[in-house]
Amino acid sequence: MIVLGVSTVLLLLDAALRQLPDQQWWPGWAAIGAWLGRWWPLLLALVLAAATATLIRHGSPRPTVIPPMSIRWESEPGQPGLLPRATVTPDVTPPPRRWNWTAITSVVTAATALAALGFTAQSLSATRTQINLSEQGQITDRYTKAVDQLGTQGADHLQTRLGGIYALERLARDSPRDQATIIEILSAFIRSTLPTATGKPDGTTTCASSTNVQIDVRAALSVLGRRNHDNDADTIADLRGVCLTGADLAYVNFGGANLFEADFTNANLIGAQLERANLYRTHFAGAQLDGAHLDHAYLASANLAGMRLIVTQLNGANLTNANLSHSDLDGAGLAHADLSYANLTDARLFEANLSGAYLAYAQLGGTTLTEAHLSHADLAHAILNGTQATRADLADANLTDANLRHANLTDAHLTHANLSQADLDLADLTRADLTGALHDDRTFTLGATTTGTVGAWF
Repeated sequence: MIVLGVSTVLLLLDAALRQLPDQQWWPGWAAIGAWLGRWWPLLLALVLAAATATLIRHGSPRPTVIPPMSIRWESEPGQPGLLPRATVTPDVTPPPRRWNWTAITSVVTAATALAALGFTAQSLSATRTQINLSEQGQITDRYTKAVDQLGTQGADHLQTRLGGIYALERLARDSPRDQATIIEILSAFIRSTLPTATGKPDGTTTCASSTNVQIDVRAALSVLGRRNHDNDADTIADLRGVCLTGADLAYVNFGGANLFEADFTNANLIGAQLERANLYRTHFAGAQLDGAHLDHAYLASANLAGMRLIVTQLNGANLTNANLSHSDLDGAGLAHADLSYANLTDARLFEANLSGAYLAYAQLGGTTLTEAHLSHADLAHAILNGTQATRADLADANLTDANLRHANLTDAHLTHANLSQADLDLADLTRADLTGALHDDRTFTLGATTTGTVGAWF
């Protein structure tokens, strides 16, 4: 009865799960079904063997045997009359054991239920396999049809291509394991539809002054941007070398994309998502990147000279040897960014966050750093001559061998900063806080203004 109950519960639960819409079966069902489907004959044999052994050993109890007795009358000396005496007949053979047909019936019932359960599990496993094969066949058909739609050419087939793009998006949601392939297909469609940027000796490309981004390309870009990145399987959108000059791409999502040597000259990238993107040798001349997100992007040797990057987020970005001269980075986020050897000459960084940034050997001559946050920044060997750093926070910053000649550090916080070998000649340190700052005999302060300076050692 227990086996019957368990099998009934399993079957009912499995049937209920199959009726739930858009639900996945518990993965254990497949394992249980496969295991029972393979080993149920052995289980049945073990149960029958155990039941047989039990019946042979115990069976039905023998009936109680009352030995036959005989009564005779005998006289006792000294007693009057006759007294009865009972005599038991010895060596009475007990009757044989009887079969316990109730137990046998229970064993047969249990074995039948177990066999039915194994058969049901095997059937369910086969059905599930058939369903999976059918689903994969449907996905393959949908994939083939969508790719065919995407490959149609001509303006009169625009709706067909759009249908293929959105069909691929739905397919990526329904079959996450196919998303990597879909990313590659949509990336190839964009690359093959847009012109290719080829570099010229003067630093420009062969792209036209303005790229006409068609509706289907925009749709493909949108689908790539809003996909679930958890299902990418390390696949990225490969958009290397595409021409997007003068394009309106405000708030587009290029997160994690490969945009190597792409041309965004004069493009509108306000609020664009470019986190973790590969932007090596990407062209941004005249582009608008206000409020864009480029956290952890790769921008080594990027030419961002004269660009508007107000409130742009570049936290953790690699800007090694980048050209940011004359750029407007007011309020920008550059925390922990790598700006070693970067050119920030005459750039604006008002209230910018550069805390923990790596600025070794960077050129910051004439840069506006008013109220900028540079605590714990590494400015070793940096050139900051003539820099406007009024009320800047340089606490715990490393300024070893930095050139701060003529720098305006009025009201700046330099507590515990490392000024070893730093050149502060003619710097304005009015009301600057130098409490705990490290210095040595090669720290130069000739002609520095020290009115109201806190912690001055010279």
